[in-house]
Amino acid sequence: DLLLAAAEQAHAAGQLPGDATPEQTAFHLAAILAGTNVTFILHDDPRHLAQARALIAALLPDPA
Repeated sequence: DLLLAAAEQAHAAGQLPGDATPEQTAFHLAAILAGTNVTFILHDDPRHLAQARALIAALLPDPA
């Protein structure tokens, strides 16, 4: 699973917030992406994409 592998790499580098596990982070990201895809297709509204970006930004720390 691509998201899990990326989350495991981030965890190993100390880039995940607090007590987040790679499995939990990958699950949350997959749920956000799947839900966003469905709502965007159903409503054809780019605001859903912006909301997903904001949610992911809140879930993950700034890499800078």
